[in-house]
Amino acid sequence: MRKLGTLTYFFVILISSNITSADTTDKQPNQIQTESEKLQWIIESAKNSEKKAPELNVTKPQKKEPASIKKNTPQDSKLTPTLNKTDSGAIEKTVPDDTNTTDNIQHPEQTPLDQIDQTIPPENIPTADVAETSEQPEKFDISKQTFNDDKEKGLAIIKEVDRRDTGWQDSQAKLTMILKNRHGDEHSRKLKMKIMEVKGDGDKSLSIFNSPRDIKGTAFLSFTHALDPDEQWLYLPAIKRVKRISSRNKSGPYLGSEFAFEDLSSFEVAKYDYKYIKDEIYDGIDCFVIEAYPLYEHSGYTKLVLWIDKNRYILLKTDYYDRKNSLLKTQTFHGYKQYLDQYWRPDEMRMVNHTNGKSTILLWKEYQFRKGLTKRSFDKNALKRAR
Repeated sequence: MRKLGTLTYFFVILISSNITSADTTDKQPNQIQTESEKLQWIIESAKNSEKKAPELNVTKPQKKEPASIKKNTPQDSKLTPTLNKTDSGAIEKTVPDDTNTTDNIQHPEQTPLDQIDQTIPPENIPTADVAETSEQPEKFDISKQTFNDDKEKGLAIIKEVDRRDTGWQDSQAKLTMILKNRHGDEHSRKLKMKIMEVKGDGDKSLSIFNSPRDIKGTAFLSFTHALDPDEQWLYLPAIKRVKRISSRNKSGPYLGSEFAFEDLSSFEVAKYDYKYIKDEIYDGIDCFVIEAYPLYEHSGYTKLVLWIDKNRYILLKTDYYDRKNSLLKTQTFHGYKQYLDQYWRPDEMRMVNHTNGKSTILLWKEYQFRKGLTKRSFDKNALKRAR
């Protein structure tokens, strides 16, 4: 959930722009012609655009000592059970645990997406925490829980969604964005994505554009937060400069698409109040239906309605209601696959705008997890190294 924006995840840029490449009827009077001109127009019109981007206070990750793994030591060669006395006075037998907990540690492999991080020292790659987060979460049975009201039940369901999607550490993927206007005309963009999980706050993401040619090499860095404005920086290869972008308005469109910034930023439980509404079958799957009420004062929505798979605790559908409490957009998730035997990610996300007839499709591929990304992979210099 954390990466879907639900998540997932996840990677936003140019939210202050209202220019839609796929629909030429929405251009400004000055008739901006190319993607490069769009980027320059956005940057020059942003607040404090003449100020130099501030240095990020990024501290070098400290070297972690490998976590020691304690095992029960057999008393003799026959693995004699030890006798422990419980609080009740009863004596119970414990058999030494012979499980190798380090088997679940997955070692990173080099891929083309790692070009940004080739200078990261090996000691910065976290390994000791992997065994702790690779265990399967215990099964959560909502029917055995007691709740005072529907708000408490809704919050419990959302916390379980978040719990099951915590501990993936970092991820990489390739993304194709397809924009369709009301006439069915299409326009696409291709990106590479890197995301790092941040406990207790929104995730950090780095987006690198591969196409169209006019914006190839453009890189976007974002630190998302639950209730505070996000921190965002943009690197333009044509001028070889990094500029900071004002990002208080999370409801702005993402790169002219039907996704808003807040639709794609990482999911944090603290972003909303929740209420369980009902159980319902959606697309043949038994779901919880939850209402979520944004707590961020600049949100573009009054509420979201979420359909959550009861079995996997993943998001299948979201309805977005505007400030007039009218249905504005619907997002659906398709082609879920499981990674690391725990984390679910969709191959496709669709957003349909019911008021203007436009839609946007996000196609994800080549998901990779636990590649050893660190804070250094998401500092200002990472923007300049992006390829």
